[in-house]
Amino acid sequence: MVESPTHDQPTPWKMLFLGVDAKEGAFAALAELKFRHRGYRAVQAETLSRARELLAAADFAVIVVASAQAVDAARLLREEFANWETSLVLMDGVATGPEELEQLLAYNLGPVVTPRFDAAEMARALAIATSHYETRVAGRRIADAVDELLSAPRLADFATRALVAAGHVPGVPAHRLFCIADEAQKLEFAVAGTGRHAHVTAGPAIETVTAAVHQRLLAAGDGAAAASGRPWDVWRIPADDETLLFYFESDDGAPLHIDRGLQALFCKQVMASHDHIAALGHITRAHKAVVTALSDLAEYKDNETGEHVLRVARMTDEIAWVLQETGQYPELLTDDFLEQVGTASILHDVGKVAVPDRILLKPGGLDADERRAMETHAAKGGAILAKAARLAQETHYLTLAAQLAECHHEQFDGSGYPRGLSGQDIPLGARIVAVVDVFDALTNKRPYKEPWPEEKAVAYIRDRAGTQFDPVVVDAFATVMKRRSSVQLVEWTAAMSVGETVLDEDHVRLIGLLNQLATALVLGNRNIVEYVLDELLFYVRFHFEREETHMQAIGFPGTEEHRQLHKRFADKVAQVRWQYHRGLRAELSADLLGFLTDWLFSHIMGADKAYQRFQEGLAGQTLADPSQAEAPDSQSTAA
Repeated sequence: MVESPTHDQPTPWKMLFLGVDAKEGAFAALAELKFRHRGYRAVQAETLSRARELLAAADFAVIVVASAQAVDAARLLREEFANWETSLVLMDGVATGPEELEQLLAYNLGPVVTPRFDAAEMARALAIATSHYETRVAGRRIADAVDELLSAPRLADFATRALVAAGHVPGVPAHRLFCIADEAQKLEFAVAGTGRHAHVTAGPAIETVTAAVHQRLLAAGDGAAAASGRPWDVWRIPADDETLLFYFESDDGAPLHIDRGLQALFCKQVMASHDHIAALGHITRAHKAVVTALSDLAEYKDNETGEHVLRVARMTDEIAWVLQETGQYPELLTDDFLEQVGTASILHDVGKVAVPDRILLKPGGLDADERRAMETHAAKGGAILAKAARLAQETHYLTLAAQLAECHHEQFDGSGYPRGLSGQDIPLGARIVAVVDVFDALTNKRPYKEPWPEEKAVAYIRDRAGTQFDPVVVDAFATVMKRRSSVQLVEWTAAMSVGETVLDEDHVRLIGLLNQLATALVLGNRNIVEYVLDELLFYVRFHFEREETHMQAIGFPGTEEHRQLHKRFADKVAQVRWQYHRGLRAELSADLLGFLTDWLFSHIMGADKAYQRFQEGLAGQTLADPSQAEAPDSQSTAA
């Protein structure tokens, strides 16, 4: 019999002898026998009932059983205990009857040892049987790990759970590292580790791991190849638009011998889990994109770019978070509400698709009939979204969106429309959007008005707290505005003007987004950061397209070079957005804000000023050349 292990020894494999004398000479070698550096601990059972007691109390890797009891032992193990992992080693040959043989084959027996076995033959049989047991257990554990992987809320959690699951693959050492590579940018990020890599936190691999490990990550080949005769290995798992990398290394430089079949199973399970999570993320982002597009359709005729809805979504989310921070409306500010209200607010004006253009686009004031027609957009929008919620059998997101669309023009004192609700009877989300929608309308240019200064718009909303607006929501709005103004990385000055009003307005908007991104990062609000990054990426591309069209129109010779500068900047924003969505780069704020701020400032004051000077030069040439001057109006001359 093998003695119990000391604290420094690995747990031995448990082995049950049924109807076999474990003290025979062939078993004497068990004291020295090891499989994967683990010894064996044998237990004796003379009868089937005793074996039943032992099996109920412990898991065994191997059962060594005499042929006379083989069928009964197999039936006990496989049927009564539903155990298909423990291996059976059959002594004294096999039963000769075809019926018994068929039964034993159906029970998935392990190796067979002949009557005149010796110690070497027993060692081989036990090694094969233990390997089968290890493989079955590892396969089950890897399969069971899928549920843990699928429920991972963040990439860091996914990485930690995947590293645990990797440990189920026979031969994988304790020193493990999980990395991810962005296929578009070819950047490797370390995410989590175990053993000597346990210190790893999210960040660029080149900054987080040793140079030797980073070089191995870069040099790694196909993920299907297993380590063979070397002390380290890298598995590359392609997943969607990125690659997952698992790095392993042995304790003492000993060669790794990893089970190739289970490695392949593990890689398939991880890839499937990651792709499923990525698909859900794509659905969420596609959902938001469709919602934004639908809202743009409603806003298109009176809002040139449609970014109004993104601004409304972001501030709605900000106010909701402030309300939660201050302990307001705890029964309403659930996790689901906070997760959904920003995106749901995007559809608040979807009912405008039912308003005639002659009313929607009228530059002046509306008469009474036109006003009544305009006000129908709230009820119609609510009805459209409520119907969509019923058709989708969805009770949260679209239902919330329907409430916001219908009730965002209700007023706290009951004088709003369409239902004349007042106070707490107005859904909280609609009370928030009521403030945000008015503020955004006041502070942005419309066909019939110039934008108000923020201070004037804030004062307007404060003056109507308790009548038009919920005073608690107004207080939260004031907190949001104070926070937004607390961090000013860049301040617009007249010296930044490039001589084109539309482009100057774009630059002011971009600077404002950078300042708001800084505020969100300081506050640590991931939702708001993601909203700003989404809006920044959208607006950067929109602005660059407009700027490039302007340069092309004036014949600026540096247009192509400028276009490449724009592309690199947009790619950088997209890269940062990818990193942030996945929780990478712990010091993202400093890197991001430093790069974006420096680039934008130098770009406006450098490259953009170049086409301003070119345009001014064209204007000067026109004035200097009388042939290019506009011919006088004959009627004016005659007059």
